[in-house]
Amino acid sequence: MVDAFLLSGDFAGFNAGGGGMAASLGGQPLGTVLPFTQDPGLFPTSFAYAWNATSVVSNMGSGNYSVSIAPGLGQIPAFQMCGAALVVVTQHASYQARTITINLGTLTVGDNSANEMVSTTFNEIIPNSIGAGQGALMLFTLADDAFNTGEQLAFNGQSVIAPGAFDGNLGVNASLVVQPVTVQAGANSTDITTNGDYFAWNMAILNSPVPEPSTLTTLLLGIVLMRRSRHRVHR
Repeated sequence: MVDAFLLSGDFAGFNAGGGGMAASLGGQPLGTVLPFTQDPGLFPTSFAYAWNATSVVSNMGSGNYSVSIAPGLGQIPAFQMCGAALVVVTQHASYQARTITINLGTLTVGDNSANEMVSTTFNEIIPNSIGAGQGALMLFTLADDAFNTGEQLAFNGQSVIAPGAFDGNLGVNASLVVQPVTVQAGANSTDITTNGDYFAWNMAILNSPVPEPSTLTTLLLGIVLMRRSRHRVHR
């Protein structure tokens, strides 16, 4: 295993949000952390949290993991923390060489207008590491509910999922998208367009081919902060 981490986020309320959060995974404590980034947007502010879970996953192995997140000692409570994602990156000599690019952070979607596009770009952390071909796109959002549904997802400018198909599909207020996509060589981008909903976009992962011919024999991993990119959509 290369790496494992737990990811979550929080919206700030009038008297809460943005404090230290303590997490446990599979009953094992991961410690208390502060937000590693935030997107003020308008109101409320969204925060992103991440805990290193490598040792816990290494010791416990594959299976189902319970997750618990609560305010750290002396910290103000969360306002709206409504989901968590466990990301585990592995490598093995039998795996086909692939490039895994992980964008982490928080982009507040729908805070500037009812119809707003928010984007993130998958750049090559290692030159000539993202090749053209079939890949997979994975997105994780928080507070994405069934109110004002119709969010649209595009990859490299092309629609890849039906409007509203990922509204709260992990429960009331969290969504996960796992979608096959056609990757282009070099940088790729994906964006979400709102239809009046207001939520946080916390993670985007691109699983892409390694360019041919290649001398790479192991998985390439890049983790970067999701860079803020947005504009209103005129209809």
